[in-house]
Amino acid sequence: MGGYDRRMTRLLFIVGALAALAVPGIPLIAVYIDKKMSKDVYLLSNAADEGMVELNRSFWEPGQPVAAIYGQPTDKRIRVVRPDPARTIVPREDPSLTLLRVDSTYHPLQLQTVAYFAKWCTVANAAVALVCFLAAMVRTRVRPVAPPGA
Repeated sequence: MGGYDRRMTRLLFIVGALAALAVPGIPLIAVYIDKKMSKDVYLLSNAADEGMVELNRSFWEPGQPVAAIYGQPTDKRIRVVRPDPARTIVPREDPSLTLLRVDSTYHPLQLQTVAYFAKWCTVANAAVALVCFLAAMVRTRVRPVAPPGA
């Protein structure tokens, strides 16, 4: 095997090893983002201004939905990565609730997007590792040498 072949085989092994090491790392990064950087929120599509919030608060009675005071919330909670603190509302009527104002200019990164991206990056890295290892094995196989004089 010539110098070029050895370098190419070594490069294939290195790339394959790096891709193989990244396969378990990508889901771990997604889990870290979920645990440390994400928050469950209700998105408010039409957030009310301060005057309307005060008016809604004066009509609100305990037992009614709190999020309706601040605008039109989504039906279910959505996990968002690093929500903008300036757009986050924690109602004083229910501090366990977190609302996030959104409009046509602000689209928060949802955790389901991160999970989808992590899944396909993991699959792609596994495929690259497999292809590199197979190519390196094919390049290093023993080739029959023609006998002298043949």
